[in-house]
Amino acid sequence: MLAAASINAVLLVACAPGAPSSGRATPSVGVTTLHLVDEPRGRRLETEVWYPAPPSSSERPELYLRIFVGHTARNAAVMPGPPRPLVVMSHGSGSFRQDLAWLAEDLVRQGFIVAASTHPLNNYGDDHPQRKLQLWERPQDVSAMLSQILAHPGWRTRVDGERVGAAGFSLGGYTVLQLAGARYDVTRARAHCVTHPDDPVCASTKGVDRSKIDYRPSGLSYRDVRIKAVMAFAPAGAPATDPASLSDVTAPIRVFSARADSTLLHPYYGGTWETLLPGKVTVLDGPDHASFVTRCLPGAWLLPIAACSDPAGVDRKRLHQQLSEAAVAFFTEQLGPPALN
Repeated sequence: MLAAASINAVLLVACAPGAPSSGRATPSVGVTTLHLVDEPRGRRLETEVWYPAPPSSSERPELYLRIFVGHTARNAAVMPGPPRPLVVMSHGSGSFRQDLAWLAEDLVRQGFIVAASTHPLNNYGDDHPQRKLQLWERPQDVSAMLSQILAHPGWRTRVDGERVGAAGFSLGGYTVLQLAGARYDVTRARAHCVTHPDDPVCASTKGVDRSKIDYRPSGLSYRDVRIKAVMAFAPAGAPATDPASLSDVTAPIRVFSARADSTLLHPYYGGTWETLLPGKVTVLDGPDHASFVTRCLPGAWLLPIAACSDPAGVDRKRLHQQLSEAAVAFFTEQLGPPALN
């Protein structure tokens, strides 16, 4: 499924620091929903928080959008212990906050806390054409969520605000790269779509009335210095990124892209990120864009649902396991090993 070089890059995790010893019980995956509001911007941030729960907590299957499957102990008690590192996550355009639930669950089993908000007006149930182009709103959502969690009476003593990472998928991958310091350049974005009308992203936004969009905030930096490490899966935004802005990026970054990505075509996205972020990008042979999304109900691949289908030979569960191992190793190295008791 993976090219040989990619396998080596992904699997350099066998001796990951901070992995639980055989004598320690693996936490159950607790989860709860916070109803946060970013008052200054008037944006509701429905937020899922995954956290270590006592091993005795009963995990049950949980459906997202009636078809994607997680395994959690909803509203279980929080496992006692010192403050833990936090990983904030950002979902894809028109997607849902649990689209990386597989990663959240695996990070929690290693002792991390994970949080992800629904991006208003750019999610599965509420996706406005103009708003999906306002990429600068999303990193502000994540920063606002982080601020509220660090001040939340139920979480401020459980989260270590000095050990925060970020992970995202697709446009969420670009969101977390913006949080690391990447800046959007609308002139580059427009020039790319003029030159490459075959790009599915350009085609999908061709009819949007851009006169209704205030682009003045578009080129600002949304870097959040509290975020110490970033991992992006199939990130968007590469053709629209100001290369000079990447000199502001100091947080360690890891990017995984798919050579066969039919949504974010590799030459325009993954390939461009390879040029912009040399040595930080692992290109996977086999997966398509949706392969990074949380797994669907068994047999759902038989239905005409693109997000549940993978190319021949791709085992989504195995892919997620490999990527989770890489993420656990990366965040453990950069943020320090979380306590499991």
